[in-house]
Amino acid sequence: MFGIMKNKVYILLLILVLSPMTAVPCAHAASSREHQVKAAFVYNFIKFVTWSEDPNSQTESVKIAIVGKDPFGNKFDLIVKKTVKNKKIELVKYPDFNKIADSNSLDRCQVIFICKSETENVQKIIKSVAGKPILVISEIDKFVDSNGMIGFVKKDNKIRFEINLDAAKLANLKISSQMLKLALRVIEQKTITRKNH
Repeated sequence: MFGIMKNKVYILLLILVLSPMTAVPCAHAASSREHQVKAAFVYNFIKFVTWSEDPNSQTESVKIAIVGKDPFGNKFDLIVKKTVKNKKIELVKYPDFNKIADSNSLDRCQVIFICKSETENVQKIIKSVAGKPILVISEIDKFVDSNGMIGFVKKDNKIRFEINLDAAKLANLKISSQMLKLALRVIEQKTITRKNH
C-alpha cells in the first residue's frame, strides 16, 4: 500500500514538473498561479524527504516557516488542511528575518521557505540552521549554489527545481531517488549533474 501511495505522489510531482505555466493576461495572475504551483511542490517535497530521528520528528505536526515578504497569499490554505506522513501541517510566517525575536524559532520548524525579499539575508538564514534537520527551500536565484537545499527555477515556462544534495546530507535529510530524478540539477560532492528533461 505504501508503495502504491508513493507512486501516486511521484506521478503528481511529475505532472507538476511537466506542466507549463498557463498563459495569463496579467502579471499578478501569473504570479498567483506560479506560487500555487510552488506551494503544491513544497507539500510534495515533504513526502519525498526523510527526516533524521530527532526531537522535531516526534512532533504532531510538520511546521513550515515562510521567511520574508510572503508571496503565497492564500495558496497554502488548502495544504494546511491536509496531513502528510500522518501529521498535520502548520504554517508560520516571519515577515523579516532580522526581526525574529526568538533566535530558536526556526529550529522548531521542519521546512523553511526563504522569500526573495530576504535575498540579502539568505546566507545568514542558511548558516543559522546549518546542520539541523530542516529542509530549506527558496525561489532566490542560484539558491542551491549558496548551500540552499532546494531552489525553484523557471525553464521553458515551467516551474522546476534544483537540489543541493550535499546540504541535505549535512542536515541528515534523505531525499528520495525519485525526487532526485525529477530535479533539473543536482549538486553532490562538489559535482553537478545536469538534466535535459
